[in-house]
Amino acid sequence: MTNDFPPRKAFGDDERDAIDEVSTYYRYSDADPGYNGIFQDQFEKDLAKFYGKGEAVAVNSGTNALYIALCALNLKEDREVIVSPVTDSGTVHAILAANLVPVVADAAPGSYNTGLEQVRDCTTDKTAAVMLVHTAGEPVPETVEIAEMCLHAAIPLVEDVSQAMGAHIDGQFVGSFGTLAAGSMMYRKNLQCGGSGGFVYGVGPDLMKQVMAHRDRGKQPWRTDLNQNDPGTALFPALNHNFNEWESAIASASLKRLKKTNLDRLMFLYALHEKMQDAKCESLLYGFHTGYAPFYIPVWSPFKDKMAFATSLKTKGIPLLEHYGCLVADWLHIEKHVNWQPNHAYSEGHVPWASRSPNARHTRDSTFNLFLNENYDVWHVRRIVQAIKETETEMEARGAARRK
Repeated sequence: MTNDFPPRKAFGDDERDAIDEVSTYYRYSDADPGYNGIFQDQFEKDLAKFYGKGEAVAVNSGTNALYIALCALNLKEDREVIVSPVTDSGTVHAILAANLVPVVADAAPGSYNTGLEQVRDCTTDKTAAVMLVHTAGEPVPETVEIAEMCLHAAIPLVEDVSQAMGAHIDGQFVGSFGTLAAGSMMYRKNLQCGGSGGFVYGVGPDLMKQVMAHRDRGKQPWRTDLNQNDPGTALFPALNHNFNEWESAIASASLKRLKKTNLDRLMFLYALHEKMQDAKCESLLYGFHTGYAPFYIPVWSPFKDKMAFATSLKTKGIPLLEHYGCLVADWLHIEKHVNWQPNHAYSEGHVPWASRSPNARHTRDSTFNLFLNENYDVWHVRRIVQAIKETETEMEARGAARRK
């Protein structure tokens, strides 16, 4: 079957014009297009304005943004960072690269995202920070409560907004509840820069100076009295995570239409949710609200063989991912580096596989992820719903057992 779902094509006329503007500027300028240039400066100002206050620092990837955020907090080595159970590997790798210990909180029941109870359950006197991931474009429902808990306990909260840029809770954007926010702008994200990029956002000026220094080899760009080319003026050893002018311009163009990007996706999600009311599958695990910034759509399958259902649906031309690989509990390469359930009986020994993030595992094993972009419309809603209902009928005819 031919693929009748449109590609996103996030690189459009606005992005082409942005590239042309950078190229024209530097063609006739005496300056060369290095880092910390005028287009990067403009993007950082635009992003801070998007949030309403504070500062933004652009870096070369979302993973490095998370790493820099942790480094800027000046946490003691070997302390613990509580992290969400469903996330990109870069989130956990950033914690390890900062010489900290990931502690994986479980998801709230029926969700990919963690919750207050699950975070609190992992908090000990070794907890140095919480890294809260807003997955699939859904704001963590208890973000406010988790932020209040962290504030009361003097624990820094870092929000990973890579999959939820522009999502909000009662009008307040995710990323503005914690101590710092970090995000990815790689080409598939709602806010994208054309390749690989990221940012760190925060409000405290002293803290953001630490972010800037960790971005660029410990340099102090706010100091006009220093020779920035002299390595001897660095505050501390750090790596080079600088951004560039072309991707800054693309990111600015993407940011200008982020509200429309999210709204178009939200309208599609709402239409799909409404049309699936009489289907056996559920189009949203956690209901619908206007604060989403949809990145993909987790769909719950009532059938025991979820993989068979999703595979059949995919053969009908529906773009989807049958089985989400971003469950931290499944990653063998971090086996020796992660703590599981520190306040439980397994804290001093090996945690049985099934006991690792059981809520997150159940959610992942019961769902498949529908892809979407801002070019999908009501025709594609009908197409998806028709295919889902046809597959449900086929599965029932084969006598597939329902999940309990």
